[in-house]
Amino acid sequence: MTNKTFHNPYNFIPFSKLCDTQAIESSKASLQKHRIGHERFSGLSGRINCQITVQHPVVNGNQPLPPQSLEGLDDDQKEFIKNCQIKLLAPYLRDGKHAIPAASIRGMLSNLGEIITVSPPRVLEDASMYYRNGKVWKNQAYGVIYKKAQQWYLKPLGIPSLMLLGKKGVYKIPKALRNAFVYDDEHQQHGQLMPLDEIIATRCPAYSFPKPLEYAASRADIDEAGQLNWRHTMALTEAQVSHGKEQRLCQWELPFEIKEGTPLPKHPWVERLKLKPRSKNKQYNYRIIRKGIIGKGDKSAIYTICKDHDRVQNGYAFYLDNLQAKPIEISQLLVDRFCALLNSTDKARKERKGKDNKEVYDENRVNGRIVVFNCDEHGQPVHLCDSQMWRKRVGATDEADSEHSVYDFLPSSAGQPSSAKYKSHADEFQPFNGERKLSVMEQLFGTVADDKIDVQSKQKVTAFASRVRVYDAIASQPYQADVNNYYLLRLATGPKLPAPTMYFKPRGAEQGSVTKSALNRHEHEAKGYKVYLRHKTPPELQAYHLPSVVSSVMGFQGDKRKEELAKRKECTAAPIIEKGQTLEFELEFDNLKPQELALLLTLLEPKTTRTAQDPFIHQLGQAKPYGFGAVTLKVQQLTLEDKVARYASFEPEVTTRWHPEHGNVHDWVQRAYPTQVQLWRPERLSWLLALAEPLDDVQYPQCSDGDFSFEWFVANDRSRSEEGPQFLRTDSDNRSEPLVELEKPKGKGGNNNKPRHNINQAGHNKPRNKRKPHWKDNRR
Repeated sequence: MTNKTFHNPYNFIPFSKLCDTQAIESSKASLQKHRIGHERFSGLSGRINCQITVQHPVVNGNQPLPPQSLEGLDDDQKEFIKNCQIKLLAPYLRDGKHAIPAASIRGMLSNLGEIITVSPPRVLEDASMYYRNGKVWKNQAYGVIYKKAQQWYLKPLGIPSLMLLGKKGVYKIPKALRNAFVYDDEHQQHGQLMPLDEIIATRCPAYSFPKPLEYAASRADIDEAGQLNWRHTMALTEAQVSHGKEQRLCQWELPFEIKEGTPLPKHPWVERLKLKPRSKNKQYNYRIIRKGIIGKGDKSAIYTICKDHDRVQNGYAFYLDNLQAKPIEISQLLVDRFCALLNSTDKARKERKGKDNKEVYDENRVNGRIVVFNCDEHGQPVHLCDSQMWRKRVGATDEADSEHSVYDFLPSSAGQPSSAKYKSHADEFQPFNGERKLSVMEQLFGTVADDKIDVQSKQKVTAFASRVRVYDAIASQPYQADVNNYYLLRLATGPKLPAPTMYFKPRGAEQGSVTKSALNRHEHEAKGYKVYLRHKTPPELQAYHLPSVVSSVMGFQGDKRKEELAKRKECTAAPIIEKGQTLEFELEFDNLKPQELALLLTLLEPKTTRTAQDPFIHQLGQAKPYGFGAVTLKVQQLTLEDKVARYASFEPEVTTRWHPEHGNVHDWVQRAYPTQVQLWRPERLSWLLALAEPLDDVQYPQCSDGDFSFEWFVANDRSRSEEGPQFLRTDSDNRSEPLVELEKPKGKGGNNNKPRHNINQAGHNKPRNKRKPHWKDNRR
């Protein structure tokens, strides 16, 4: 293995006991008692003028921009944007100048405040978590689910050829699948087992799908009589099956015997696998696979497709004449779990972005959809999935599903999990729900209840307006619209939830490693507040510059060009605010206590004893993991207004101003309005400052000879180091500890299953020889 180290782009500051002493009851009486309401002026009011200086380029994307609206695009750039489905973003401008939205600045400040005051995170979605299940089901098939009257049914369509069991030319269907495929009641052989050539799906390559429909799989509509009518049927041709013979309706035999070490004669249903480079004995491996081409022939078929980041790879087709299997009754619970799985996908997250409805997929949307199902020994479906890459819900077992969600992994020391039995706990760490207390940051920046539990009570507070108003930061120089100011942002390649190596630890422990299969709410908890690390050096802009990237990619030919285009599929292109530019914004506040004003100034300048050579690095905008968005923030002027006197007389407004020549603003406020109360915890601020120190070699995990982050995680999971797999941790000074680069896992694709198993002649996994592991020891 390599000895090269790197820092993951983010780390965590652990949750701790909530700051209960500063939290107040969420009632109108409590707001009046603590004098923080909006009905009268009683505290400090005024404004703060600030200046932002860009240290690393800030991505300044706003609304989508039609390609024809961007001037200066040449033909290659137009083709690149079209083929890669690049999302162009218009810049966010104010008066023709670059601007940073007030919401971005406000979000940055509130995030820092939640960390140092130990307030509940306001942005925390209570979502279910799924992970790719490394276990391959012993049986799986394709079917369509539909609802007739009040009952759900699954009509089996066919099975992929990889489900066939056997060797030496004789192949059998697993017993469970045999029981799922029997002729329906309308067939003359109703109740009897269907023959194999009517069950085996025909695999079709991606290039055979017509362009207009390549992203639309077949779908069933149910008429009043309960019959299935199919959308998107196609003509299909394939190699005939007359070269083999069927025996006893449950096995299929080749006309010749497969012998190890000898080449197999060509056969339309059999494919020879490539020999593995590490293989000492030159043995031939085969798999049975039924191939076809859509678009030719005179037989109609329906089809489903396999995707990788919305790119069609291969699909399975099923002849309409062969769809004779008897529908199977399935439960509403099975459909509900399938909808929950779909709602956890990236596609669902994109669709519900900016919408109140969190359930993108419901039973109306999945009615008539083709699914992959797994069944028990009696042929009864027990699991539904949207592809052959099965995903499992965190905490679930083969026998029972799980109801675990993100909230259930909050540490008990910071508030109990959100299960029903904990609903009355006063210090719940989940976002404000109208029942628990208002935290320090919610008192300052306001809040709206996610779940308005007690809206009937007029004394309860379910929404509280912010006492701090932030305005857009506007640049000093006008924006020049040009394609040369556009940069192509990489898709985030980092691990997503649950990713236990990064996001979870043993409950009650400071640090530790957790595996996906073992992850459960009783033994594990979330690591804490997420903090993106700062890059010491700015990103190399030439690698992101849109015209330069297009010129490089379009210079390739053939497969190499396709490969480079695929890497940039669905990326975003946006303008940037260049290094060195300055922007100014204003922040207004009302009715603050002296300790709240001190907290607000600390959020703007966390290094209270800052120097010009050592400022705190804030982060704004997109692509922070790649080094974009580093800025410094400086308070230029603080103005305090006596609004009681202002509205009580016709005299000129009474103001008090601080300027940099008056010294440190934090010391000035403390002298003018002395207080012994401090709303933040010094140790939390120290931890934040330690993680915010700029570092070298900040990147997502990647193998030394690999191209994808997942390869590092596969290699890490297989580590045989005495310390076990690597995981995110901090040292005794609260700084991020580096991770070690690993070698790419052996095996095609580097996925979780293939390298651990050998392929037999039927193309199935068989147990590996544990005494002869073929991966290298990943010792740290």
